[in-house]
Amino acid sequence: MIRTTLLGLAAAGTCLASPLFAQDFAFTIDTVASASNLDANATIALPGTLIGDFDALTNPGGTSTLPGLFGGAGNNEIAADFGLGIVTSFAGSASGTFGMTVDAGAGTVSVQDLDLDLLGGDSVSAQLVLSAEFETFRTVQPTSLYIGGFPLDIPLGGQELTDIQLVQSGSAGLGVLTPTRRPGVYTFLVGVPAEVSFTIDGALTGTTPVGPIPVIVPMAGTLMLKGGMASVSVAFDLDEMQSLPDPVPGFVIPDVPLPLPTILPPGGTANLLFTAAIGSLDIDLLVDATLVANGEAACGFESYCPAATNTSGMAAVLAPVGLPELAAQTMSFEATNLPTNQFGYLIASPTQDFVPFFMGGGGHLCLGAPIAHFRSQIQFSGLTSSMTLPIDFEDLPRGVNFVPGTTWNFQAWFRDVGDAPAHNTTNGVQLTWCP
Repeated sequence: MIRTTLLGLAAAGTCLASPLFAQDFAFTIDTVASASNLDANATIALPGTLIGDFDALTNPGGTSTLPGLFGGAGNNEIAADFGLGIVTSFAGSASGTFGMTVDAGAGTVSVQDLDLDLLGGDSVSAQLVLSAEFETFRTVQPTSLYIGGFPLDIPLGGQELTDIQLVQSGSAGLGVLTPTRRPGVYTFLVGVPAEVSFTIDGALTGTTPVGPIPVIVPMAGTLMLKGGMASVSVAFDLDEMQSLPDPVPGFVIPDVPLPLPTILPPGGTANLLFTAAIGSLDIDLLVDATLVANGEAACGFESYCPAATNTSGMAAVLAPVGLPELAAQTMSFEATNLPTNQFGYLIASPTQDFVPFFMGGGGHLCLGAPIAHFRSQIQFSGLTSSMTLPIDFEDLPRGVNFVPGTTWNFQAWFRDVGDAPAHNTTNGVQLTWCP
C-alpha cells in the first residue's frame, strides 16, 4: 500500500524513472516461412457389439449371427471389443496466433492465447485398421464359424484427419528472456500448457472429434523488438504418449456396415453391423515445428477500480476519448459526475494499487508508485460538472516516456468542496499504447 503525503506524491511525479516496462504483442504465424512435421499413432478402444444385417422385412437375404458353437436361432448381438488404429504423417506448415508479454528490464516473457492449426488449414489422410476381439460365434447366409479369443485385424482404408488444433489451456509460467549482443534481439524459453484435439472425418466414423489431450509445449526461440513491432522465430519438439479414459464422453458409433471375410470355410463375406462406444484413447504424438511470426504491440483500454462518491452525490467517471495511438498523439479523457467549479488534472502510473480515502480525502488512489502528475494540463469542471483532459505529448511530466505496447494507468484527481483536505478521484483506466 502507498502511505504518503501530498508533498511526497508530488515528488513521485517529478522523479518518475523511465525503465523498460512490460510490452504486450499480438503475433500471427507466417505460414510461408514456418514448417511443421507431425507423426501420430493412435488407438481408440471401442467396446461394442456385432450383429448380422438380416431383417425379415427389409433384408431377408442378409446375414444372421448366432453365439457359440452350437444351437441358437434368430439374429443375435455378439459382444466384441474393437480397437481402431490410426496412423498418419504430415509435413507442411502450421497457422495461427498467440500473444506475448515481454519485460526486457526484468528479463521475463510469457505467452498467452496460443491457438495453432498444426495442419495450416489442410487435411491429412490417415490409414485405419479395425481390430476386433469377440466371443466365438457363427453366421448364417453365408455359413461360417468365427473362433473367438484372439484379435482379427480388418483394414478400413483411408479417413481424413482435420483441424489438428494446439490451443493454450492455462496461464504460462514466466519464461526467461536473455539479451544477445545485438540490440533489441533476445533469446527466450517458456513452457506453455496446451491441449491437442483433432477430428476424424470419413464414412466409417462420420465427423468425430477426439480430445482434448493435455500437453506442455516447450517454446524456445529468438525475439527481435523494434519500436512497436516484433518478430519471433520459435521452435518446439513435442513427444507425447498418453492414455485418456474417455476422450469423447457419450459418443456412440451406431450400426456401421462391416463386411467380414468368412473364416471357416473361407471365400465368402458375412455382412455385419457393429455398434460401439469410445472407451479410451492411447496416442503417441510427435510434433516438430518451427514457427516464424510477426507481431504488433497490442493496444486498448479498460476501466478498473470504481470511484468513491463525491459531493455531487455521484461517483466521478473517467472515460477515454479517441484511440491510444502514439502516432496520432490525440488521446484524451473525459471526466464527468464531478462537483461544479472545481479544478482537476490527470495522474498516471505504469503500476496499479488501491489506497482507500488516501491522504484523508474522499477518493481512492488506484495507482502504484511512481506516479506522474499532469499539472501543466489543469482543467476546470465549471457548471457542466465535467472536464476534458487531453494529453499534451509535447509537455509530458518529467521522465514519462510512452512506448508502443506499454501499459499505463490513469485517474483524474480533482478538488472537492467540504472540510480540508477536500479532494477526490475518478475510477482508474488501464491503457495500452499502440504505435
